[in-house]
Formats: sequence, structure tokens, C-alpha cells
Amino acid sequence: MPRLVHRLPVPRLHTPSGRARVRINGKDHWLGPFGSRSAQVEYDRLISEYLANGRQLPSVPSPEVPDTRKNQTREIPVPIRETATSLPVKTITITTLIARFIEWADSHYRHPDGTETREAANFRHVTRPFRKMFGTLPVADFGPTRLIAFREQLIKKKLARRTINRMIGRLRTVFKWGVSRELCSVDVLSRLQTVEPLQPNRGGRETSGTRGSVSWEVVQKTLEYLPPLIRSFVVVAFHSGARVGELVKLTTRMIDLTSDPWIATIDRHKTSHKGKSRRLYFGPNAQTALQPFLLENQPDEPIFSPLRVDERQKKRRGKRLPGRVYGRSSLQQVLRRAIKRAGVEPWSLGMLRHAAACRITDEYGLETTRQVLGHATVSMSRHYAQESDSAAKEAVKTLG
Repeated sequence: MPRLVHRLPVPRLHTPSGRARVRINGKDHWLGPFGSRSAQVEYDRLISEYLANGRQLPSVPSPEVPDTRKNQTREIPVPIRETATSLPVKTITITTLIARFIEWADSHYRHPDGTETREAANFRHVTRPFRKMFGTLPVADFGPTRLIAFREQLIKKKLARRTINRMIGRLRTVFKWGVSRELCSVDVLSRLQTVEPLQPNRGGRETSGTRGSVSWEVVQKTLEYLPPLIRSFVVVAFHSGARVGELVKLTTRMIDLTSDPWIATIDRHKTSHKGKSRRLYFGPNAQTALQPFLLENQPDEPIFSPLRVDERQKKRRGKRLPGRVYGRSSLQQVLRRAIKRAGVEPWSLGMLRHAAACRITDEYGLETTRQVLGHATVSMSRHYAQESDSAAKEAVKTLG
């Protein structure tokens, strides 16, 4: 008995027109010039929708190209380089919607001082592959099945499950913005909101993230293999519970050295766009680590600057020169090397904040943890201190 093989449809050459076409469920779909990149992109999109919908294409017809056999011209999607400022909703393409959203995001997602945040770049990161897959499709024809098909492509790239859920959430934000600008109908957005997020072990690579804390013993073994400046950075982060992004921009002028403990007022931080203030508290251990690196003659320069790690940094020549402040990944790269040399279990800089939350919660409770870590709600502090179980241990000792 022959073995059943479920083969995927493959594109074929239509000789009279020189175009590629693929037959799916008894219907021809035209892809573009045979062998071209645009034909391959259109084929990948159709197959993704076909597999995500249980080997059936969605009921909404896919955009097709002129059919030379019948000498008729079917409706062609709006060109990718659409620049009109006022178009009917039905003619707006995905590319047009994304282009207008990114233009708005570049001016909207900024710090109070006018500098850019990472959020606009995050939207570019997700809309770039999305546009390649569905750019020519009218916004009105986009639905849950195609959103799931795009998500399946992200899963095939072995991205983390949480990363995929965040990317899909940002795509919904793009369509939500389109509704507010009358570029997209509410019906499209409501249908996209029915797509549930990926649950654990249901797709996407599972990661531990930065949850959990790290013990001081592990940190102490790693410190021996870190440069003095980075060593001070880790000690300050461990004892203060400050975010990495707050410490890399810390200057001497921000710190009130006359108070006890030292208090640093951060002008630009994670929630500054909401009008919230942020203060860091440095106790004796953090003060001892900070003291040798304070810049009294240059109070506005970052204390933990790559230029200060080694005297040779200022003399470097070439295209890849050290910046004024540390980037998001460069500090973690230095830490990974030290962890490997120390032979300890892997940990990240984010775990230092969790460790501080656990210690403060054990001693003073969640409300104090909220104030020290700068959280808006106690529930967020509870999330950071979820590893803390001292109260449970004491209860068992007393009652059990």
C-alpha cells in the first residue's frame, strides 16, 4: 500500500505570462515574475496562511495580478510606495499603515528632553518582517488567521515565547493606532484581539528570563574576575536594587552626598514620561563601592562610563570606539565572561534587582520594597520578590 504523503503545493511557471502561480485547494494564486524575490515572498505568505488555517486558505481572497490568458485585468493592490494623505479605508495597505505609524512613533516615543527611546526601534523590529509578508495586502483584508500565520513564522525562527507575545501585542498597537486615525476599521482590530497569547510550552522557546534572584556568594565569586569599575557597578546594583538603565546614566551631580543614606534623583528613567519621580538610595556598602569613582571635577559625566574602565580606552583608534555610556548588551557581555571564568551558575544583571527585592521584603515588607525599587504598585514589588519565602518558613516553624 503506498504511503500517504502530504506535500506542499509548489509554484509553477505560467509560460505565456512568465509569472509564477501555485494551485491551492483547486484555485490558482498568482505570485509574480517566476523566480523573483517578490514571487517567493508571496508564496511564503500563502503557504504560512495555508498551514496556519489547517491546510485551507482564509475566505478573504488574496490579492492577484493580471491574468494574461483571459486578457482581463483584475484589481491590483495599492502600490507599496503609497503616500496619499487621505485614502478610503479599503485602499489602505499594510505598508501604508506601518509607514504612517512609524512616522508618528518617531516623534511620540521620546524622553522629556527630546531624545529617542527604544520603543520606536522595537516597533521597527516587528513591523519589518510583517511588512515583507503582508505589505501589499489591504488592511481591511487582514484577520486573525493571517496574524496566526505570522506568529508561526516567528516560532519557526526559534524566538522566545515571551518575545513573540510582545511582538504580536505591538502589532495590535499598530492597528489600534490605525483605528484612531481612521486608517483601519474597528472590526479588523476586534478580530485581531481574539487571538490568544501563546501559553507556556505551546509554541516558542521557553526562557527563564530574569526571574529569580542571585545569592551574594555567587556574586562575590564573580567579582574577582571583573574590572574594578564594573565590580563597583555590580555591588551598587546588588545593594541598591536600582535598574541597570538608571545606574549607567548616574552622575556625581545627581547624588546628594550630604544626606544619610546618599540619595540620587534620576531625571530620566523608565516612568519619567508618566510624570513620576525616581530616587535611588545608597547605604554604606553602596557608598563604599561608589566613593573611589565619584567625579567631583566632572559632575555631569557618567560615573560608570566605558571610557573609565581602562586608561587605554581613551587612546583607542578605529571605527568601534567606546561610547560615553554602556549599552544594553555590552555590560552583560563583560559579566558573561567573568561568570565563565569563575565557574559559577549563570546569572544576569536583572537578578540583582530581584535579590534586593527579596532581602528588603524579608526585613521590611512589600511597601518598603515598592518605595526603594520605585514601583507604582505593590503587586509589581510582589512579582520581584516572589522568591522570598522567609515569612512562610517562620510560619511553619511556629505553627507546624
